[in-house]
Amino acid sequence: MTLTLSITESQVFIGLRAWLMDVTGLDGDHVVKELSNRVPMPIGDFVNMQCVTKQNLTLPITSDGVLDTQTFTQPTDYGIQVDCYGPNSGDYSKIITTMWRTDFAFLFLKDYGIVPLWCDDAKEMHIVNSENQYEERWVSTFHLQYDPAVTLSQDFADSATVETIDTTRVYP
Repeated sequence: MTLTLSITESQVFIGLRAWLMDVTGLDGDHVVKELSNRVPMPIGDFVNMQCVTKQNLTLPITSDGVLDTQTFTQPTDYGIQVDCYGPNSGDYSKIITTMWRTDFAFLFLKDYGIVPLWCDDAKEMHIVNSENQYEERWVSTFHLQYDPAVTLSQDFADSATVETIDTTRVYP
């Protein structure tokens, strides 16, 4: 039995990252996924994305595939926290939250298998860096829908041998 997934979390982040780069004008070094330990934050303005919630919207939807497969689709509300850092973080957060609520986001993201749902308003949440200095940070959570489908390979028979048994015979 082999299971495959139609769209992965990695693909969702690739699409969201491309959209964030487009609306902010920031390059790939300044739109990152989940800051890691012992990795310095980018210099200047940057945007960080991280998963915070994943909620199933329905029970899995079952559909027949080709002869030897069956597919189970799980519509999912994926909540991704987007943090904007730096001197222009307030402006970037306003651009991002405004554009998320437009058809521009829908049209951009549909080719990635993502549908923008909603986002909350940005909140200012400063952080203290390693030099004990306050850094500007604006935080909002963006909800999107993606519909990962799991394809299940199914065993089947393409031929059978049939044997007849005489049931009229009496056994001792």
